[in-house]
Amino acid sequence: MMNPDLHTIRHGYSGNTFRQGRFQERYMSTVGRSFWPVLRWKLSRNPKARAKREDDFRLAVRPLEAVPGGDCLVWLGHASFLLRAAGRTLLLDPVLKGPRFLKRLAEVPLDMAGVDVDYVLVSHGHYDHLDLPTLRSLSGPRLTALVPLRLGALAREGNPAMAVQEAGWYQRFETGPDLRVTLLPAQHWHRRGLNDLNAALWGSFLVEWGDRSLYFAGDTGYNGHFKEIREQVGPVDYALLPIGAYDPPFLMRPSHMNPEEAWRAFGDLEARTLVPMHFGTFDLSDEPRGEPLRRLLAAAGPSTGNVRALDVGEVLAL
Repeated sequence: MMNPDLHTIRHGYSGNTFRQGRFQERYMSTVGRSFWPVLRWKLSRNPKARAKREDDFRLAVRPLEAVPGGDCLVWLGHASFLLRAAGRTLLLDPVLKGPRFLKRLAEVPLDMAGVDVDYVLVSHGHYDHLDLPTLRSLSGPRLTALVPLRLGALAREGNPAMAVQEAGWYQRFETGPDLRVTLLPAQHWHRRGLNDLNAALWGSFLVEWGDRSLYFAGDTGYNGHFKEIREQVGPVDYALLPIGAYDPPFLMRPSHMNPEEAWRAFGDLEARTLVPMHFGTFDLSDEPRGEPLRRLLAAAGPSTGNVRALDVGEVLAL
């Protein structure tokens, strides 16, 4: 399956496999198919429980009064970013209002009320990446959601006034020549309820403008798709990579990277700057809150200058 109206950048690519109402996981076959691993996790003891209790790490938050000008990137917490590129305002996986069942540990640094948003990029349908109340709060005369295949209906549910484009892997959205957005592979899955396993696709994004490029991994485990992406699109300037929610490994590893895997993915992409995300904002797993960043910096070693760990609300000029 693919969108026949969009350009496919990978020569000969036939699309994402879709059988019996479900997208097939290319890189894995067991994630999300059973609740037993989750039950095992909930009933087991966390070996890092004491370290987690004693970890005093907190994300610093820099409140913003307005959207900054010029090409820039602002971390909004978790996997949410504001990106200014080619005169457009983009939001990546914005989760600013919910979900209600997750306590937010770092405040949202910017009030988006009244801000004209051009594009909303949503990597997949999990609640900590696609938040309907946030979509409902967004506005703009050209507001358009760029989403993987079959995620459009859910995006429209969040904001019926929003235009929607759906793409398969290696397909480029219609955003004009000065801003190019392409959906790329990820090792993940979709589920929001009991009966919708993999009913929608998931993915990562490449954003290109001028001579600059930014890769947003969304949610993903580590696999060979990073090298495939590098072979297809070349080195990238900025790689926004998840580093948290990796413990316990028996449950998390297929769909989330640990810090060492994120550093390896950074090398596979031959990226220039790594911006870590997906840690510190929500308590999703067993590792201590500050461990992901500490382990990433240790993995980078002498190359820590290539890691740009942002405060929430910090503006990174691109």
